[in-house]
Order: sequence, then structure tokens, then C-alpha cells
Amino acid sequence: TGYGIKECARLLKQRMEKTGIRSRVIKTGLHPVVYGEIRSKKSTRTMLLGAHYDVQPVEPVARWSFEPFGATVKDGRIYGRGATDCKGNVVALLKATEALLKVRGDVPLNIKFFFDGEEEIISPSLPQFLKENKKLLQADTVLYFDGGLDFSGNIELKYGNRGTMFIELRSKTAGKRIPAKYSNLVEGSLWRMINALKTIRDEKGNVLIDGFYKKVRVPTERDMEVIRSSSNSMLPEKKLYREWGIKAFIGGISGTEAAKSLFYNPAINISGMSSGYAEEGFLAIIPDETVVKMDIWLVPDQDPREVLKMLKIHLQKHGFGDIEVKEVYVGEPCQCSWETDVTRACIEAAGEVYGSKPNIIPVTPGFGRHGPWISKRLGIRTGVHTGIGGPMPCNQHEADEFIEIGTFIKGIKFAAAAIVSYAQQ
Repeated sequence: TGYGIKECARLLKQRMEKTGIRSRVIKTGLHPVVYGEIRSKKSTRTMLLGAHYDVQPVEPVARWSFEPFGATVKDGRIYGRGATDCKGNVVALLKATEALLKVRGDVPLNIKFFFDGEEEIISPSLPQFLKENKKLLQADTVLYFDGGLDFSGNIELKYGNRGTMFIELRSKTAGKRIPAKYSNLVEGSLWRMINALKTIRDEKGNVLIDGFYKKVRVPTERDMEVIRSSSNSMLPEKKLYREWGIKAFIGGISGTEAAKSLFYNPAINISGMSSGYAEEGFLAIIPDETVVKMDIWLVPDQDPREVLKMLKIHLQKHGFGDIEVKEVYVGEPCQCSWETDVTRACIEAAGEVYGSKPNIIPVTPGFGRHGPWISKRLGIRTGVHTGIGGPMPCNQHEADEFIEIGTFIKGIKFAAAAIVSYAQQ
């Protein structure tokens, strides 16, 4: 709905200017971007620091034990919507900058700040905004703070994401609902949709569309080394089984095989279906219309437009050309190199602050227009997506979202240390 977004943008601008960052609010097609910059007295290098200031809705409010926007401090935690995702990250970047200015009297390199106001709705205005402001946002690297520590309390460094497509499939088989006694003669829309869906994916999760896997990027041996070394912390299977209430992953895969599938294999999911009568009791009718909500998860180097075309051809080939395919949202997969100077900086900073190495994740299973995606769009060679919230699970997107105070303070130190370390690379 955008409730409070403009007010939050103005508040963030004021907070940045109080820190010493020259700032402004820039309109987009929907919610504004808050931009700022501060120049170094000595360095010519530039880092683009990013995050988002919008949050998920707080409803249902009754589930909260604390005022959702009250930032309640209790038992070593700060409770409130955005504590972890992502206002805690935003404030950590500002406090790190403030600390550098107070301690050093200068920042070690030029810093540009970019705060998105649409991340929680997948940033629909961002592609056009980046296109129009490419020169303004130019930098040597992108450091994007949106996320938190993993289940083991380690910093994560992410260098890409799967793409996603939200689509609707609609089957219309009659002009009205027909009495069920005629089901010997009339095919209902629900059966037709079920039969069509069975041609798209098998019971083990394999996609059956011709050409679907053709452009899937095969992970390098270095990518697999990273997955093997950190699959337990990135994908704690027993913990997830308990939390989700499941007994196993599809096909019984586990360990490195499961991690590889999550990060490097595309997938198709059905998130919902609407058809016929599903209330209490019975209504003997043949449904005339069925709608399926489907999300398709793509990996580098798959092209969403090509995959959508493949799906339509597939349905036509199998006799389901009458099923309407409607594109709702498309987001492209991407992957940047992770063997870079900004990676070294973050590893050094993590060792200094947390005493441990961060988890390197070449491709994340979800989609978001974050650091690597932004750097690709801007033509910047390197970019990383990280974050200091949590640790997991921290009720992200749920009631009583929190960040631990100790985690927050360490996060400020990590941000400052990463900036300094990168400036020295």
C-alpha cells in the first residue's frame, strides 16, 4: 500500500544529513529512492553502499508482543518491524560512516548511498531508475546490506541470485458451471488444468519442458568447493525439517546434492489454485474456469522471456494451447565473480569483527534486486550482497521481528571495517 513510505524516506534523509551525508529524495514510478554521498579528502575510489528502507506489513497486529514500530529493547534484543530486514542494516551503514568521520575525521574513500523503497515488492521501479541514473550511481564496487547472519551466526556474502517469473495459467472450458451428472460428456476446467500441469513437471521435480535446461550454467569446481565447505551452515537440514514440519526433501536428496540443487537448479512451483467449489458440504458441479498461480525459479544464464515462450510452445504441443498464460512479474537471474577485492575486504572485516570466515554463496536461491544485480545493471565490475541482522531465525517478515543488540553493534563494526579494508585493497 505504501503506507508511511514517503515519511520514512524524509526521515532517512534527515538522519543521513545529520550524519554528514549530503542527501536527497528522488522520485521513481512508485516509491522514492533516498540517495546520498560523502567525499573523501584523499581517495578517488568510490563505493556504492545500498540497502532498502521499506518493510513488510505488520498485520496481523494481534500477534505482536510489542509495538511493531516501537523499537522495544528487551533481554538484549531490539524488537520491531525492520529490525533485521532491513532498517537495522540501513542504520548500521549510517553509524559506521558516522564512526569513521568521528574517529578519522574523514571517510577512507568516496561513498555513495542508495536506499530503495520498493524491495519488499521486488523493486518494480528499479530497472528504469538505474537506467536513468547510471552516471550518478557509478562506483568501483557495490556493497549491499540486506539480510542477516546465517543459522550458525556467520556473515554471508552473496554474489548472485536465481531469477523468478510469476505467471497465471487460466483454463476456460465452458460458458458456465455445468451439473456434475454430465461429467461423462464434459471435461471440467479443473481436470484439464491438472492434466496440463502433469506434463510440465514430474514427481521428482524435474521440469519436462523441451529446452528448459539448455542454458543452465554449470557450477565451476571452485563454486562446488564453496558449496561443499559450507552446505551444513547454509542448509541445516534437520533444523529445517523440524521448523517446516517435513520429513525429507524432494527425491530424498541431502547434503551437497541438496545445496547444489537449491542454488544451481531451476524449479517450478504451484503456489495456489482457484476453481470450483471447496466450501463445507458439496456442490455437484463441473468447474468452468480454473486459475493456477505458478512461480518459476531460474538460474544463470536462463532467459525468462525464452522460458515463457518455451512454456507456451509446450502447452500447445501437448494439446493444451487453449490454456491462457499471463505474465505477472519477471526478474532476471544473475551472478558476479566472487574472487574480487570487495570479497577480500569483507573476509578481512569478518575475521576482525566476528573471528570467523563468512559463508560465500555464489548464487542465492531467492530473487532480489540487490548488490550483484544492481552492479550488473550499472556496469560495475564487482558487487556483493551481505547483511548484519538476526541471527537467524529472527522472525523476519513475522511478528516480533528482532535484532540482537550485540549483533547490531558488531554489524556496525563490520560495515566500517569492510569500508576501510576495501579502501586499502
